[in-house]
Amino acid sequence: MPRTRNTYSENLAILVEEINLAAQWDRPSILFTVHISNLGRDKSRKAFEDQLRKQGYKVILLDVDRDHSNPALLILQNPQDEQTVYFLSNLEWGGGEDGKEAYQALNIYREQFVENKTKVVFWLTIHEASNLARHAPDFWAFRHRVIEFASPRTHSSILLPSGVLAWHASADSDQLAELEAMILSREKILAELPDRPESLFSRVELIYNIGFLHWYSGDAALAMKWFENGLNSSQEAELINLRTMLLNGVANLKYESGDYPSATESYRELCNLDPDNKLTWMNLAFGQCNLGKKLEAESSATKALRIDPGNTDLWNKRGYLYLALGKLDEAEKYFLKSIETFPKNFHHQLSLAVCYHLIGLTEEAAQQFRKTRSLTSSKDVYLDICEQAILENDETAIQLFKNAIEEKTLSPVKLLRDPNLSILLDLTQFVVVD
Repeated sequence: MPRTRNTYSENLAILVEEINLAAQWDRPSILFTVHISNLGRDKSRKAFEDQLRKQGYKVILLDVDRDHSNPALLILQNPQDEQTVYFLSNLEWGGGEDGKEAYQALNIYREQFVENKTKVVFWLTIHEASNLARHAPDFWAFRHRVIEFASPRTHSSILLPSGVLAWHASADSDQLAELEAMILSREKILAELPDRPESLFSRVELIYNIGFLHWYSGDAALAMKWFENGLNSSQEAELINLRTMLLNGVANLKYESGDYPSATESYRELCNLDPDNKLTWMNLAFGQCNLGKKLEAESSATKALRIDPGNTDLWNKRGYLYLALGKLDEAEKYFLKSIETFPKNFHHQLSLAVCYHLIGLTEEAAQQFRKTRSLTSSKDVYLDICEQAILENDETAIQLFKNAIEEKTLSPVKLLRDPNLSILLDLTQFVVVD
């Protein structure tokens, strides 16, 4: 798909040009920049400040807070001349009974910006930009340019696919033939188990693993049958841990089908049944997130990590949770934590590259992806798709995706479950046919 926004460098060039034109024509310049994260905002602000200072401008940094809630007065307290550019941040800290005092002050004092030929750049979060347009419509109309520093994908909510969920099992291969062989070998072992009480634990555990492998292979319906079979066989109290695994599997299948309310309720019941199960707490967080229960989602993820604070996968999953919640600064922190603990895990390194891409830090995203690529010795089609998407070559990425499906080099089921691809690309045109 065509690129729908300017690059980071293009945005900086536009800002420089606007200030130079204002100085050339002796007129004001009111510029709004919009950012998805504080990390991206701070980088852009510093880069723009450096460029302006090199051209001989004086840059004055101003922060709104409860004691200085009138941006116009903050500017008037400083010298006014044609070489001064004001950077104004933190409008939402302006205070007042309704928290709108800074916005209202801009509306009231808007004429002063024009009369004094003020050159000012507002460094806004998406929330602040929305409130500025709503609570200071007259001042909003005075603007000269609005420059957005963010990925186009950050403006829509992210519903993470089932690939982000936690399971009590794993598969050693992505190849369908090998997965089928694993299933057959386990079914053979299951058939040979003696029908005695002492074999029940092994029987139910095998049933769970067979169900998981069917899900991993793309057959959710058959996986559900195996999980239900396991639940019917595990009524004894001593098998509570296996029942938790099976019920978590059932809830994950509900999540994958899009039944987030039922899945979330199942996770909640599981957490009550087994409050020390870190994986179900994390899955509950994803279910709550998809239902818009943001504070509850954060609380559930916190409980998961309290149970196992050294679990790198949980740190990584919490990073994805914050991506979905739109808290990209928090997401970066948790991705960095998972990398710090397990630096050679290329999945964790890739997560951070995706995060930087969403923030709009194109150089950092590309650099982080190179770290990811360095951890793999062979050519990887999946990474090729991710790389093109991170570089914003979406048409190339989609074509590679289609080729991988048509040539059966990658499982279409796994690709569509992948959280990175769901964040980087619009995959709604693709469906999985069992």
